[in-house]
Amino acid sequence: MQKQVASHKSRTSVQRILDFKRKAAFRIIEILKQVQNDWMRCFRKACRDAETSMTERAGYRV
Repeated sequence: MQKQVASHKSRTSVQRILDFKRKAAFRIIEILKQVQNDWMRCFRKACRDAETSMTERAGYRV
């Protein structure tokens, strides 16, 4: 009977560890998504700025 209790305890601790890892993975994924969004926003802004300066330069030449 005690063996069953011990195995049940170990199973719950393994389950707890897996739950913790899953939550940590989701948190990391959320952080990475946020970082990616920030980088994309920055990249788009840089592209817009470059495009604007290029058109201004072209406009000055004409």
